[in-house]
Amino acid sequence: MGKWEETEEAYHGRENPAEKVIPEKDRMGLAQALTILHSLRDGFSQCKEMQEVCEAFETIFEWIDNAVILFAKFGRH
Repeated sequence: MGKWEETEEAYHGRENPAEKVIPEKDRMGLAQALTILHSLRDGFSQCKEMQEVCEAFETIFEWIDNAVILFAKFGRH
């Protein structure tokens, strides 16, 4: 919540509500981060000692997939 003023301005300072945009940060996006995590999971799957890490990745990816399905289901009007 440290940047609420900037976020509030980005959301409320526009005439068209469909144009609500939060300025990008100087960091990777979600898709890029997930791609890297999928690669790590694939690498860890070769190592038996890392099975718990692979299970943790699978749990996170499953939650994200379920959230996307819910957003798509309830986001349509």
